[in-house]
Amino acid sequence: MSIGDNIRTVRKLQGLTQKELARRLGISPVGVAQWENGLRNPKHETIKRIASALGVSVTVLYGLPAKETADQQEALEKFLDESVDNQGNIDPNRFADAKYGDLGKLANMTDELYLSSLKGWTDFDLLNVIAGSFNALNRVGKIEAVKRIADLETNPRYYKIPPYDSENSQDAAGDTPKDTPPKND
Repeated sequence: MSIGDNIRTVRKLQGLTQKELARRLGISPVGVAQWENGLRNPKHETIKRIASALGVSVTVLYGLPAKETADQQEALEKFLDESVDNQGNIDPNRFADAKYGDLGKLANMTDELYLSSLKGWTDFDLLNVIAGSFNALNRVGKIEAVKRIADLETNPRYYKIPPYDSENSQDAAGDTPKDTPPKND
């Protein structure tokens, strides 16, 4: 689920209207509606304010699993705070670099963060990001990038379902890319 979906879910569970949440935040109800409908994404500081207004941890709005102890929860929130980029958004790469306990759990949280952050992106959007990063590399870096992509192609975790079947263009996250043409039956 996206951050907007999580905001809507928590707001409704608490019996609040968009107008009531907006009042708590000191903003227009239109802003809340835009977040919930995926038209705009709130920056990290705003997500913290929303979480506070809803009385939940910021990790709930990011869709990250709750931690077992208050110390673990606080550590996770600190890592999120330290992962903010210059535009005020969470950088999943910084989050992944954080020194946080069990690396397996961290990998899953990073995947969830990526999925929620990039949910609305088309394959074309992703290719543009990859192309920009690829062009910034020197020749040796470009060769290494190609090798790493080849490695990803051998890992079932990253296959489309079923592997390499263009008839069912769905990835492991269950998403159908928005720029995939519809099937003609």
